[in-house]
Amino acid sequence: MILNKPLQSLSHITVKAMLFLFCWALLGSSITQAQETKLAWQLKQGDQFLVDTTKLSKRTSMLDSRLATTITDVAIGFGWTVDSVDAGGTATITQTLKNFSISISDPAVPSQALAYSSDIPPEELPTAMRKLQRKSKPLVGLKCILEMTSNGEITSVRIDAANQKKLDKLETSPNLQALFSKASLEKLSKDLSITAIPRDADPTGWSKTETQSSGFGEISVDHKFSVGSSQTVKGREQIKIDVTSSLTPTATENAPEKSTAKNEISQSLRLLTGNGTIIFDVDGGYFSNSQFETKIKSERKYREKLILTSIENETRIKIEKQ
Repeated sequence: MILNKPLQSLSHITVKAMLFLFCWALLGSSITQAQETKLAWQLKQGDQFLVDTTKLSKRTSMLDSRLATTITDVAIGFGWTVDSVDAGGTATITQTLKNFSISISDPAVPSQALAYSSDIPPEELPTAMRKLQRKSKPLVGLKCILEMTSNGEITSVRIDAANQKKLDKLETSPNLQALFSKASLEKLSKDLSITAIPRDADPTGWSKTETQSSGFGEISVDHKFSVGSSQTVKGREQIKIDVTSSLTPTATENAPEKSTAKNEISQSLRLLTGNGTIIFDVDGGYFSNSQFETKIKSERKYREKLILTSIENETRIKIEKQ
């Protein structure tokens, strides 16, 4: 799975000036230290981690004075066990699905909100949700094997025959199949590579481009990572990496107009922004927290009316060493 850093002259040495220089020297030292720290996973066989991922999406559309809002929140928890680490630092990791929850809501109609968690006892769930739990409960404990390089790139996701059988049973549930299919699990796991650092990266910062799906189709995202100074938080040394992102629609999304026999729709994306942070735990040698936000707004002309749409996405990844 993302970014930043701070001068005067002396004619008379005053206490204030001395304090200023002292603080400046400390800051300069911490920045240098951060740049000298190798930002890479330092794993060894037997290491264990809890990985919690959350994806929150808010979609709002307005036509005239009518407002429609849908908020979706999907949280998935994994356990990681490092099985082996080769001489080049690439780790083989068993990833186990620990829990997951899904909620869909419209703030204007709170009584119609749907929420489900694999951890909730069946008797506390509405009837419709109990059916979902019966279908999805076997997924808890699902395992797959990851290959991850020391710079954080997940290069391979494998599922053995026994665990594939669990996925095959979801074919009668399209929504679960979409969320937990082999392809979806591969994408979800590889999304954790957002923190991956290019091997030839400048220690003060680097750039990376990727393609992401959005409510408006595929979007090209250019990330700029900026490494800040090291700091001590709750007794642990950490380095914060700030991320700013610029989003660009792909060529097909730039098509100015699409026509059908019944209507003509022209869409224009007005705002595409993104930002985030990544925390590297220096003491533990791993990326412990990351958070990314993107915002997309569009204006779509439908006949003589204008539809305003915004999509705000937030992704959070928390990794805790056991």
